[in-house]
Amino acid sequence: MRVRAGTASGLPDGVSLRVAADPQLAVSATGAGRQTVTWNAARYPSVVVRNRRTGQVLAIARRGSVSFDAPALTDVEVLLSDGVGSVTRTLTAGGAP
Repeated sequence: MRVRAGTASGLPDGVSLRVAADPQLAVSATGAGRQTVTWNAARYPSVVVRNRRTGQVLAIARRGSVSFDAPALTDVEVLLSDGVGSVTRTLTAGGAP
């Protein structure tokens, strides 16, 4: 299932996911514990995906799409950079960002 801004249900294991509209984040489970995040790369050329609780970096990417291992989207944080400033969005399973 592909998720855009708002809340969606029907993800694996009955999880619902809410994602903020800006910067056009989209999240999809690609199976076997992998997640794919896409974003507006014209506005934010690079991202860092990390576990918010532990600080572990899960992925660093450019070009608007990245896949990474995360069996569940629990405390996953996406830091998006425009080269000068950055914004942070938290992907939270079953709750608001």
